Amino acid sequence: MRVRQPDVLLPGHRRGRAARPAYRRPPLYVEAGAATARVGGDPDLSPIRPRVVIDDRALARQLAFTHTLFDSASSTLAADESLTALLCSLRPLFTGSGNAEESIHRSHSAVGRAREYIEHHWDRQVGLAELAAHAVLSPGRLSRTFHAELGLPPSADQRALRVEHAKRALRAGTPPAAVAIHCGFYDQSHLNRVFKQPVGTTPARYASPS
Repeated sequence: MRVRQPDVLLPGHRRGRAARPAYRRPPLYVEAGAATARVGGDPDLSPIRPRVVIDDRALARQLAFTHTLFDSASSTLAADESLTALLCSLRPLFTGSGNAEESIHRSHSAVGRAREYIEHHWDRQVGLAELAAHAVLSPGRLSRTFHAELGLPPSADQRALRVEHAKRALRAGTPPAAVAIHCGFYDQSHLNRVFKQPVGTTPARYASPS
């Protein structure tokens, strides 16, 4: 299956010459088991439409954004969420069902389990599949349910926890570089980017307001 600029190939789809215009990024291959596990489907079903070119700008932008997350120093959880959302959009192509709306109940117990897991693992990379396994939901369903109930995705919840821990460490006098490592950021520049958005200032200025 091919989405114009860039490209994603789903189970049962063959590599071929690129459609116009030329792709800027390499194809993203997703195996059947991984795709269906993320969206919640039957892994034994064959792709419904083995060859298709989709000309969808919104979908292409979503795919480009997913590529960017995997290529950058973004959190594993954020990249997994983006890929899962993309696969949910493509669900009719490789499962036996469409994108029917699922009923989502408030105070879903799976969301509580997921939040508890994030709170205990706020400082390390957590994949969406890992989080979903703990919550006992498919990754796609967990991502949608979590967002519907709390108004933000799991990755944002984890980032908020990291920022709160970083603020406490900075107030205690820990240097920003050490805070970045302790709080699960790739480096100090990553801490600066994530910290400044909700707090409105850099970690160094937050630690020394005067």
